[in-house]
Amino acid sequence: EMMAQQNQQQQPASQDPQEQSAQHVLRYCNGNGSVPFTSPPIPLEDLGFISPKGAMTGHHVTPTDHGFIMSEKWEGGLREENVDKFADVLAPANGIVMGVDQMPSVFSTSTLGDYHITIYYTCTFYTVFIHVNEISSKLRTIMETRTPTSVAAGEVIGRSPGFDFFVFNKEVTLTVVNPQTYQGVESMLGSDDLFVHFQEPLKTQLLTKSLRKVQPYGGKMDYDVDGTISGNWFVENTNGYVGLPEYN
Repeated sequence: EMMAQQNQQQQPASQDPQEQSAQHVLRYCNGNGSVPFTSPPIPLEDLGFISPKGAMTGHHVTPTDHGFIMSEKWEGGLREENVDKFADVLAPANGIVMGVDQMPSVFSTSTLGDYHITIYYTCTFYTVFIHVNEISSKLRTIMETRTPTSVAAGEVIGRSPGFDFFVFNKEVTLTVVNPQTYQGVESMLGSDDLFVHFQEPLKTQLLTKSLRKVQPYGGKMDYDVDGTISGNWFVENTNGYVGLPEYN
């Protein structure tokens, strides 16, 4: 198993968690810009449907910055304990798994486990998977050692009947009227199109499974229009999108 090579660009130590995270990424990532996705995030024969970003469902009271990838084995429940209902979760391109974390039990979709996985392809382009219920032995080692490790396109990183799928691009900035309301979750404003980076014919194959049949096919979350009621609104003095501690 090839360990990720450390980037030579070392950064001074910081006590700020966000800065520490950024420094951690810079130690291991390489290059900038997007890369083509050559593997689906789930085997095509197991894919049931895709709900692109921008959905408002469940506890999501603003348009989501991620899509939902559901296997054909998914039966509509919020929790799944039967591993026979799980499908493989795949890395869409060669990359570096920067982090693997367990989700809080209140958000867990299975008592068997629920994991948050971040894969960087360059220093500015990465994906996040949430609600992966089983992880590979390689990812378990990453979680235990906190040492980023390479994965290959199409490699099985875990298993789940359905999961959240995010594509983030630091060279993309979505339009919002008041960016300060996203302090602490600035990565949301780099939410990229869910489909555009997949190579053909893979892109078309995935789009046929998407619930959205109109442009933009990858969905949309930034509806702010200055001077109008359109967009995301937050109660004043409640810490914007993140909210106050008593809300979380």
